[in-house]
Amino acid sequence: MQELIQAIDLTLAGDWDQAHKIVQNIEDPAAYWIHAVLHKIEGDRSNSMYWYSRAGKPGQFKMDATEELQAIRRELGRESVLRQPAAASLKPRPRGSRIQPSGL
Repeated sequence: MQELIQAIDLTLAGDWDQAHKIVQNIEDPAAYWIHAVLHKIEGDRSNSMYWYSRAGKPGQFKMDATEELQAIRRELGRESVLRQPAAASLKPRPRGSRIQPSGL
């Protein structure tokens, strides 16, 4: 996911080529979505529509590219939160058990 955020940052900074090199090597719907935006920026509508379709985002072509990249970043942030391991759960003590003070 860090690579995808890097690709977004590179795109927003105007480094289309480097961003494209990153996303073209990642098999993931979010990478396909960024790839679609890159080709939209390039003006290659048919290639862009292909990548939107692969990303499961048909019909997104009219959205402003900067706004769309920011939306992708937000979505990646939500996925990051969802992918974090759950906090370790405490196992309940058997009923009637007591915590023994240390040193006894």
